[in-house]
Amino acid sequence: MAFDYTGSAMRIMLATKEILHEIDFSYGASTEFQELASKDIENAVNAGKSTFTLSGNGYADNSADDAQVDIKALFAWRAAKDSKAFTIADGVSGNLSIAGTAYLESMEIQGTHNEVVTYSFTLKVTASTVGETA
Repeated sequence: MAFDYTGSAMRIMLATKEILHEIDFSYGASTEFQELASKDIENAVNAGKSTFTLSGNGYADNSADDAQVDIKALFAWRAAKDSKAFTIADGVSGNLSIAGTAYLESMEIQGTHNEVVTYSFTLKVTASTVGETA
């Protein structure tokens, strides 16, 4: 496994659509714990439900038409209100890969005067696994 990750090389694949332009993302995973009442074991807990979050930002205004297609795909996904597969990877064999299914929870596009158009999105992750790129 290589440890020379660069954020600019990471890509998010939503179903069969790879988000090709500049993007950054944040992925989080947490587990809820339930404390057990026991006089024999101090601070005993049971692992409970896991929750995952994925959010990202990107430039919608770049040199390729891909950005417009990506934005349209995100709007179509939001309108469909269905779950899609996602993968985050840099394409290097043996490197970290995060995959799962998610709903598009929210999306925002921002066009500031005399600046590039940017967008952000948040996914409601329903299942997730961490592995290696094949």
